[in-house]
Amino acid sequence: MKFGMILLALIVVCSLFGSLIPQGQEAAYYAQQYPGLSGVILALSLDDVFSSWYFLLLLGLLCLNLLFCSVLRLKNTLSARASCIDRAFARECAPISGKDADRIEAFLKARRFKAVERDGQKVYYRNLAGYFGSFITHLGLLLVLLFAAAAMYLSIYEDQVIFPGESYTMADGTVIAVDSFSMGDGEELDYRSVLRVTDRHGAQSGPREISVNYPLSFGGHKYYQQSYGVTGYLTVTNEGVSSPIALENGMFLTLDGENGVRYEALFPDHKTDEDGKITPVDGSDFANPVYLVTVVEDGESSTGVVMPGTTLAVDGVTYTFQDPMYFPQIRIKTVPAAAMALLYTSFALLVAGLYLCFFHVPAFVTVGRKGYAISGPKADVSLAAEINNLRRTQC
Repeated sequence: MKFGMILLALIVVCSLFGSLIPQGQEAAYYAQQYPGLSGVILALSLDDVFSSWYFLLLLGLLCLNLLFCSVLRLKNTLSARASCIDRAFARECAPISGKDADRIEAFLKARRFKAVERDGQKVYYRNLAGYFGSFITHLGLLLVLLFAAAAMYLSIYEDQVIFPGESYTMADGTVIAVDSFSMGDGEELDYRSVLRVTDRHGAQSGPREISVNYPLSFGGHKYYQQSYGVTGYLTVTNEGVSSPIALENGMFLTLDGENGVRYEALFPDHKTDEDGKITPVDGSDFANPVYLVTVVEDGESSTGVVMPGTTLAVDGVTYTFQDPMYFPQIRIKTVPAAAMALLYTSFALLVAGLYLCFFHVPAFVTVGRKGYAISGPKADVSLAAEINNLRRTQC
């Protein structure tokens, strides 16, 4: 039991780290959020506690401990339950008068104690199911750990990029729409997305914000703010109709398949030489972004750079380059329904075991010619006090 408590304490400590430190983020995130500690976090796998070797080892040892602590001792529990009445009859009784014995018996009958009589002596008893409280509690805890692990490690994860203003439909028909995405102000990153989820039955979540460590659970799935990205963004206008488009490297924007604009890349920064020539360069942010594009028209192509706000006209179609667009990467977690059902059932079993342990304690009162005795696997102080008070009051 002591070893089991130590294991539980260690698991709680690990779980605290797993709850306080955002899990599954990129190394750069921890370097920015926890300067000076990111190396320790990554070395100790505190960025992925629940899949670390030491957490799995602790869970395995606790399951083994619970198995030996209770489940394998079921035979002893059954034996104690079978012999409880015999042991109550064998108890040494304290002398009482006949009137006191009658009062005690009347009191026990009023409390709905059951009775067994042998050779002029009676044993009143209740809560025999309480003998299995410890066994059911340990079994429930063991099953909770096993099915929680099953729910965690058998879950299906899907990482999906969804641009703001667009939606994604999962295989089961669930639709995830991203209303907006923001990264916070200043130097501190704080990714936040506003989602609208419509589950496969048509139920809608309404606008719900998610951020790191604050996911959304709805429609049988859990949605996490996992990461983010940035992409080029432009507006195509043809015959007065404008369409915003998020760009992908190599995307060729054309109406006739021949003339149009090919998006090559987006650079976060650029420099300008004395002659006014713009050269794209890498940078840490997108403070001065520049697009690298290829214009194809009448069989000829030319590659160059354009700034956000620039409009190109090709074969009657205009392409207006906008500021780069940030977008979220949403992690979708789907837990097996069977594992969750078994997990809830195990938790209910655990609660039932705790109820039996604390509120259904077996109690025995032996009443006979020699007197009376109170017994049970645990001392029932309140029952003894009530009977003693009953005798004093009547005297």
